[in-house]
Amino acid sequence: MDVQIPGSNVRGITDPELGGILQLGGALKIPFDALGDADKEEVVKYDNWDQGPYPHPFQQDLSAFINLADEYAVKPAANANIDAKIGLDENNDEDKDPLITAPLYGRWHALQQRLLKERDGSEMANNQNWVHELNLDPRYRVPAGLGTGVVQKNQENYMEAAWKQVGDILEANRKIRQAQLAREASWVWYDKHLRPTVNTNLEKAFFITRPVQARAMVKTGNDGQGNLQTVYYTVKKSRIPLVLSSPEMRRVLRPGSRLMKNLPFDEDKKMSTLIDRINTAEVYPAPPKVVPEDLPTIEDVRKEGEKTIPDWAVDLIKKYPRLKTWLIILVILMFLVMMFAPGDVLPTAFYTLLFIFSVIALVRYNKWKKQIEATEKVKEEYMTPGYVDEMPKSTDFEITPPNSTVNPKFGDTDSVEAQKFKAALRDNFDVIEQSRILGEQPEKPKVDLHELVHATFVAINPLLTIPRLVDSMVFLPPRIREKMKEQFVEAMAYPEFDIPMYKPLKDISAELFLPNINFIGQNSISLLETNQKFIEAYMVGLNHEFARELLWREFPTDQRGSYFRQFWDVSSHLPDKGFPDKE
Repeated sequence: MDVQIPGSNVRGITDPELGGILQLGGALKIPFDALGDADKEEVVKYDNWDQGPYPHPFQQDLSAFINLADEYAVKPAANANIDAKIGLDENNDEDKDPLITAPLYGRWHALQQRLLKERDGSEMANNQNWVHELNLDPRYRVPAGLGTGVVQKNQENYMEAAWKQVGDILEANRKIRQAQLAREASWVWYDKHLRPTVNTNLEKAFFITRPVQARAMVKTGNDGQGNLQTVYYTVKKSRIPLVLSSPEMRRVLRPGSRLMKNLPFDEDKKMSTLIDRINTAEVYPAPPKVVPEDLPTIEDVRKEGEKTIPDWAVDLIKKYPRLKTWLIILVILMFLVMMFAPGDVLPTAFYTLLFIFSVIALVRYNKWKKQIEATEKVKEEYMTPGYVDEMPKSTDFEITPPNSTVNPKFGDTDSVEAQKFKAALRDNFDVIEQSRILGEQPEKPKVDLHELVHATFVAINPLLTIPRLVDSMVFLPPRIREKMKEQFVEAMAYPEFDIPMYKPLKDISAELFLPNINFIGQNSISLLETNQKFIEAYMVGLNHEFARELLWREFPTDQRGSYFRQFWDVSSHLPDKGFPDKE
């Protein structure tokens, strides 16, 4: 390439060692290690043409020329200075045509709009990356320009294929735009109406958010580290009955209803604290269940057995469990006094009377004690299968009428009838025990009303819920969804072309595919390798130009896609693990 007079007020590359030219190269090249020493020096000389003071004057002028587009875009008031830089007449009052500058290849993919210098004139922190090498080295700008020409020549075919790939992306974008409107409208209601209610009136917010509590999740436990469950389920298992927040009850409990006006609310018992009072067990939705007074109970049966014992005796025996020991000590003491006390102090008959009284009291205590213990065994806690095994055994036990005088005797074994009776009693007690266990209703826990309302409030945030809804309704290809990340915006489509792009390059010129191919002798073999930078520059040019074409055709894209990804033909390539998976 002759690079001595590039034009556009850009200084050429006139280094004497280069002879006014640069070697363009092609898609294939001879490996560097296969060259002789003289050829290696030749290659290094041309590869390092810009290794003097960086940047080269050619690169400085070219970057300034490329940056004019950005300066026109951000500094319209300074256009006169720009005109002066490029030699335009600043005194010309006529409208000037827009300035067309050299393209900045890869600008959208690298998100870079300038080269070498920032807008304020300062040097860029990283001015030797791939974007600078691609755009400021003629050896790579030319392949990029060749890719631009390929797209321009075949733009109709490529766009037709692109529109076929986009599928329902336009319909998806329509739904996304509608969802964006719904999100903004919902946010106004959410932020201006619901948020103040949550902060000032928890019970009102609880009623308002009742319809969505089945979709809001909250962590159980005082430390917030418990199981994750819905707010609806948490309320269902708490003291607050679900019927209290049903639509019918919400209408009944509204502040202006007749019922709420007639209830005796005051400063201490406010209308707005009803749910909290139920939650703290201060108020019950229904009276606690009690046994009717006229219904016979097991306790009544037990008390019938104590009717023959004076109440004072029952209370005394139950209150002093060591009373028997005291009576035995009293009997022994009275016996000793009666035997050894002198008769001239108190009459012997008096001591005898005290002895007889203590013996009678001990006998009566034993009888009443056994009778009370027997009645205690009738309680429900003793109705267990294990208690049946503790019952005494009787060798002559038989079932008799209530008025029978038969008195079974205790022994070491049970009669056949006693065994059957105990087996039936054991089964009956087992049914009673299981019924008691299944019928027990443990006290329902108190809930953190503030936490439940806050969890529901966070869960219905339209900034989260509406994007999730759209995500479930609109299918986007994974390659597009990955690039959208967390942004709830319209989908940008990236068409892909898996066709080998070496063919259009070869059609332009065989020299671009393999330079000096005509010098290779017939029936000869030569070792070659890919010129990776040449191919990459060519592919960047393809994608850069097609991004511009997509924008011109109003294709839904942000111009950052890699549309052409394949240079070589890999249709005959098989992966190491066998045939590729079918998609």
